[in-house]
This record gives sequence, C-alpha cells and structure tokens, in this order.
Amino acid sequence: MRHIILLFLVYLLGGLQALQAQDRKVVQITGVVAENDTSKSVPFANIRVKGTTRGTVADFYGFFSLVAREG
Repeated sequence: MRHIILLFLVYLLGGLQALQAQDRKVVQITGVVAENDTSKSVPFANIRVKGTTRGTVADFYGFFSLVAREG
C-alpha cells in the first residue's frame, strides 16, 4: 500500500512540473555558423543550449535550426 501511495505522489509531482514547464513559450532558433574574420561558413559545427543536453549540428553550409523553451 505504501508503494502505491509513493508512486501516486511521484506521478502527481511530475505532472505539476509538466504544467509549470508549459507556461514558457517554445522558440525556434535558426542561423548560420561562420568564422569571425572571413565570414566563411563552418560546416558540421556543434550547437548546444548552455546548461542542458539539448543541441544540434550544422549542415554542410553551416546552417542550423534548434527548438528550445524561452528563457
């Protein structure tokens, strides 16, 4: 019985976190990775959101697109 109550509380708290996360808007970030001095594109560069495990890789032309939550 205690296990069932514990599982219920875990699911309840997880659901509350999901509701709080939905308040923030989703934004799409797009761009081109380029060298600073020549403005030449950098193919296959890694792009990531600092402090998270979210990221992507630029294509052959340095273009990337990433979806993240605002803030």
